[in-house]
Amino acid sequence: MQEQLDFMGVEYKKTDTNPVLRNLLAKNGYVFKKELGKDERTAIETIIDRAHNFQYDMKTSFREFISECDCQKICVSEEWGMKGKFDFLNRSR
Repeated sequence: MQEQLDFMGVEYKKTDTNPVLRNLLAKNGYVFKKELGKDERTAIETIIDRAHNFQYDMKTSFREFISECDCQKICVSEEWGMKGKFDFLNRSR
């Protein structure tokens, strides 16, 4: 279960018991193998693997880029009469 939580990017304590780990998995949308077919599981794991390894540019993974960002940032300009919401705002790039 810890391996799956790592794969999903979910934080947990190494001392958490199995019921706690199982609850964390369920809360984060994990469907246990008994409930999911092999083809579906393979497709989901492929998508997650690609998301974890997606490159933003030649030197930066998308996860590294996101870690540098302000997320869900709302910007308002009364002068221009505009407002918008950035999912990821990276001021240095």
